[in-house]
Amino acid sequence: MQFLSWPTAAFLAFSGVVGPSLPAMCGQQQSDRGRQPASDGFISIFDGKTLDGWHAVPKESASDWSVRDGVIVGHGSADRLSYLVWKEERLTDFELELRYRLPGKGNTGVEIRSQPDLTGKRPFEGYHADLGHVGIGPHILGAWDFHFARRTEYPCPRGTRLIIDEDGKPHSSTIPGALTAADVRPHQWNDVRIIARGNHFQFFINGKPASEFTDNAKRGRLDQGAIGLQIHDKGMRVEFKDVRLKRLAPASQSEAQVPVGFQKQLLVDDYVIAEKHGVTREAGQAKKCGVVMEPTLPTDFQTGEVHHGPDGGAGYVFGESAFCWFISPHWDPDKKMFRLWYMASKRPGSHLAYAESRDGINWTKPLISRDGKSNLVNWNSPVPILRQNKTIDLPDIGADGITVTIDPSLPYGSPEKYKVAFYPNTGGKDCTTRLGYSADGIHWNLYNRGLPVTGRAADFSNQIFWDPIRKRYLLLCREDFAAGGGIGELRGVRIMEHEKDNDLMNHPAAWKTLTTFVLDDPDKTVIPGTQVPVYQIHTFPLWYYEGVYFALADVLAATNRPVPDGQQDYQKRHEKGVWEFYMAPSRDAVNFDFAAAAYPRKTLIPRGPDGSFDKDCARPPANIITHNDEHWIYYLGTNERWGARRWDARLGLAKLRLDGFFFLEAKEKPGTVVTKPFYLEGGTLLANVDAHTGWIQIEILDESGAPVPGFFGKDATQYQAVDDLRLKPAWKDNNDLSALKGKVVRIRFRLQSARLYAFQIQ
Repeated sequence: MQFLSWPTAAFLAFSGVVGPSLPAMCGQQQSDRGRQPASDGFISIFDGKTLDGWHAVPKESASDWSVRDGVIVGHGSADRLSYLVWKEERLTDFELELRYRLPGKGNTGVEIRSQPDLTGKRPFEGYHADLGHVGIGPHILGAWDFHFARRTEYPCPRGTRLIIDEDGKPHSSTIPGALTAADVRPHQWNDVRIIARGNHFQFFINGKPASEFTDNAKRGRLDQGAIGLQIHDKGMRVEFKDVRLKRLAPASQSEAQVPVGFQKQLLVDDYVIAEKHGVTREAGQAKKCGVVMEPTLPTDFQTGEVHHGPDGGAGYVFGESAFCWFISPHWDPDKKMFRLWYMASKRPGSHLAYAESRDGINWTKPLISRDGKSNLVNWNSPVPILRQNKTIDLPDIGADGITVTIDPSLPYGSPEKYKVAFYPNTGGKDCTTRLGYSADGIHWNLYNRGLPVTGRAADFSNQIFWDPIRKRYLLLCREDFAAGGGIGELRGVRIMEHEKDNDLMNHPAAWKTLTTFVLDDPDKTVIPGTQVPVYQIHTFPLWYYEGVYFALADVLAATNRPVPDGQQDYQKRHEKGVWEFYMAPSRDAVNFDFAAAAYPRKTLIPRGPDGSFDKDCARPPANIITHNDEHWIYYLGTNERWGARRWDARLGLAKLRLDGFFFLEAKEKPGTVVTKPFYLEGGTLLANVDAHTGWIQIEILDESGAPVPGFFGKDATQYQAVDDLRLKPAWKDNNDLSALKGKVVRIRFRLQSARLYAFQIQ
């Protein structure tokens, strides 16, 4: 981070010196440095008699500030901002205490980390603790304001804890037991305390937390600056006294607080971790439960030509291959049942089919089609086929790349509660994503009159995804990076966000690309005769769980060499032309960690052995269901390779321990995991841990990393031979963390022969 330069001479040219001359002021600076602080580390920066060391900004407002009866008095004499600024222009980490009184209406506050606004729009840019509490709006008193000319002014009203991401996006939560308007004494003296440490800022009034924020932004954050008192309104009066300052040791960036709140913390990365020793991060693997659904209806076996090739030439024929090629399993709380939408076949005469189950194991295929003969869903209009310049009913052409979403942002009964993304069974310029919607998941309408909503390509897991953190729709489809089909094909991912207020009905094609990428696999083997890598992303469903986005990255070991008919081998397990999928976590749904599992080939569901139904393919669902404290993962299994064109396809099920996608593991040698500091909002800690052959001990540290008495060492229980999804640790004299509620803490996990999956505050 580069700091804005603030030369003293330039500052003084802009300000009015209140009190002594410049030489006298410089002498005062030297004497301040030699002054011994009080026993609590504070130094008084107002002597109760003069404004020595303070400056008025702008200089013509010097007459607005005076000292009367041991009190700094600010009186607004004109329609302008006026500041009284302490002489230290490069304060970094500090604690400021003062008392203030506002006799009447007015807008006032304390400016910190202030630097000259080089745009000239205001005297300063900086962070502002708001003290105006009469007549300027609700929740302003006790708020943090962002006074910047070139940066977003984030709302952080009274009672709010704000976290600003590195990319500048805000996330807010409520501070329990925060200051209320009734806690402030109108027209009387009130106590103020402000703490600025690193990128974390806290504001207290009368001993209660008013608001706080953490500024993780890479651009625009202020790491140093001046302190200033403010008056804003003409005719107002404000008084300050007992102004004391304590300089704090600089906080390193690694000590930045993270927002934890009551959100479960998955240990998929080091987002909440400051230190770890003697542990490794591992990827979990699901346990297979076998086949739960097979093709049974005629539409599950539909055969015939898939579609014309990208050059308009003849298509090709698959056998039973497309059954469950794309699957969208969901738990529907409205109907209290498992529901599955699957691609029955991509050939004409078939498309999206529906099944349901009460237990997730035994599935039925209700005959919901208009003719009552199949479980195919119903479309209320045909789809335009661009290369034929006409509209065709989907059952007459088939559909591919199809996934269904139950939109969590809409209530059940909404006409758009269910959403679908797909492309019609044809190539070329028709290999583009189309969207649809439904009130029940059975009867479907098309957005955009069935026309494409984006450009090529779409032979992929097309998906509409609701982003619950940023409150936006994302659209995932394929991006062509080389040879849009055929030999030399390089498959990639495109992720887009909707940019018209999530209004898909009126703006179905308003998508802005956020990112496109291919798999940058460390294995650089290329397909013979090309420069295209073997390992490519084939589909990329996106799933959200407990604050983390997970891509179910379906990786194809491509060959681009079809298996001649009659040479299929349904017994041998192959290693080329096969599919496996890996969990790739992300904190923003744009940047994904493939090194966690995909690059080291740590599959979530491994392919089966020779002769098994899933020996050559384990393809992911569009959604994972969390049920009975387990993750239920339905998947497609086939017994031949990509390019074989004929194989048997089955729907399999595997189950994973709750939160078990990634974990931190210590083996025979003990390890430790220490979290970053966070504000403790609740009094109960829960840990998901498997130490059935070892032990785990949980200690509490303060913000600086020092042990908290009563919560470490012999006072912390060592749990042996425990395997618990929600271990509630206790300490010798404390059954929980209630005594520390409202403090900033760290957690230190000590473990041996154990796995730590997640923790949560309640």
